[in-house]
Amino acid sequence: MDGSDLPNTSAPSAIIAGGGDRPLETTGNGGAERADTGPHPDRCEALSAAIAGVLGGALEEHEVHATATSRSQAELAAAIDRLNGELDKLLESAPSPIIHLVYSCKNRIELELRI
Repeated sequence: MDGSDLPNTSAPSAIIAGGGDRPLETTGNGGAERADTGPHPDRCEALSAAIAGVLGGALEEHEVHATATSRSQAELAAAIDRLNGELDKLLESAPSPIIHLVYSCKNRIELELRI
């Protein structure tokens, strides 16, 4: 290769293949022209507003569900504590064989809840 067989970079095919300084952008009529790669603050702001709108709604919905779940768990814990207190009161007044049976059942239930 002596340099005489190198492609001509001024030909249209060389420009389309990447001889220019801007990336190609396809036009509506099937042609290709150079894209404007400069900053577009209005496009960036529109895109960020759209993303914030989509994610904002999802985050608000998640917060509502998380709050409801937390409230439900607190109510459940209070109900379990109340029922444990009532069970302890009942066991204090129950005869001895029944106490053994109830404690065995209670221990089994606690084990199942842990699993």
